[in-house]
Amino acid sequence: MILKADYSQHIETEEEFLRQDEWWQSPENMAVVECIDRYIPPCQTLLDVGAGSGAGAAVWGRKATAILAVLDASHRCCEEMRRRLQMPHLAVLEQDFRSYSGRADVVVAKAFLKHFGPLEWGGMLRHLCQAARKRLIFTMGVTEQECAVDLDLPAPYWQLCVPAAEIVKVLQEEGWASAFIIKTWSPEWIFVCQRTR
Repeated sequence: MILKADYSQHIETEEEFLRQDEWWQSPENMAVVECIDRYIPPCQTLLDVGAGSGAGAAVWGRKATAILAVLDASHRCCEEMRRRLQMPHLAVLEQDFRSYSGRADVVVAKAFLKHFGPLEWGGMLRHLCQAARKRLIFTMGVTEQECAVDLDLPAPYWQLCVPAAEIVKVLQEEGWASAFIIKTWSPEWIFVCQRTR
C-alpha cells in the first residue's frame, strides 16, 4: 500500500508542523478529542495511531494504567511528543503503522484513515481491528454516496469520504461492531467499536 500523500515527510518541515500543530491544539480539534475520551474505558494499554504532536494522547493517556503507546511515522511529531508528554508509562513509537505488529486493549486512530486512498483505507482499518483487543475508536470521512469519494491530489487528503455501509462491512468482517457512530460538525464521523468475537 502507498500513502495517498507522503504526509509523514511533508510534516517534517517546521512550517508545516507548526501549522498542523496549531490545528491539533485548536478548540475545534480538542472538542473531538474530548468526545472520544468519553468512550475510552480504563485499560492497561492504549495505542494512539497517527498521534501527531500528542494532543489526543495527553487527554486519553489518563485512561491507560500500564502503557500509553503513541505511534507516528513522522520524526518531528515523535520528537515533539517525547518533549510534551511527560508520562511514566509512555512509549513513543516512530514507525509506519503498516509495520506495527503489537496489540493494545484500546486503539484510537483519530484522523488517521483519511491519509489513505479509496483502495487502501479498508486494509488499514483491518490492521487497526487486529491491533485492538477490546475497543477500537477511529474517525473517518463519511459520504451518503454509493462509493468512496476521493478528490485525489492535488485536492486535500482530508476530502476522502467513504459510505458508512462500507466501513460497517469491514468492521463486521473483522469481528467488530459499531457500538456508537457519532456525527461531528465535519464529514469525519467518530466510530466507537466493540469486538463481537
